[in-house]
Amino acid sequence: MPCPSAHDQDRNRHRSGVAWSKMAIRTILTNPRYTGYQCWNRQRKDEVLVNVRDVALGHTTRLRWNTGDKWVRSDKPAHPAIINLDSFDQVQAKLATRGATTTKVKPRRTPRPYIFRGLLFCGVCGRRMQGQWLHGMAYYRCRFPEEYALAN
Repeated sequence: MPCPSAHDQDRNRHRSGVAWSKMAIRTILTNPRYTGYQCWNRQRKDEVLVNVRDVALGHTTRLRWNTGDKWVRSDKPAHPAIINLDSFDQVQAKLATRGATTTKVKPRRTPRPYIFRGLLFCGVCGRRMQGQWLHGMAYYRCRFPEEYALAN
């Protein structure tokens, strides 16, 4: 199945259409609508004061995510499913356990300093540049081609 940007090139001229992005797949696996059922109450609107010390400035509306137990799912499927409910539940269980490990994780250490770590972005695709060490010097490169299966 072609990725969304390859399916409709006219609307996605700014994208290459090479392959599915990781975030597109993650969105499908975490959105309950792709199971075929309609889902409500995933987000709520909270009224937040602009400035706590100056109430006269008013408030702004913020969308906040509700927990999964507050979601309301339709009784019958509303449209064809892309993923089944079992796969969806397995993904939710897997994502819920991320970061909840009891083993101690050692902090990452690199023998080489990367001064611009996390600060440089690719001018072509907008992704974060990654540091690379060559001939005693640090340089930064975009890893976009390695992120997509068809580009390899």
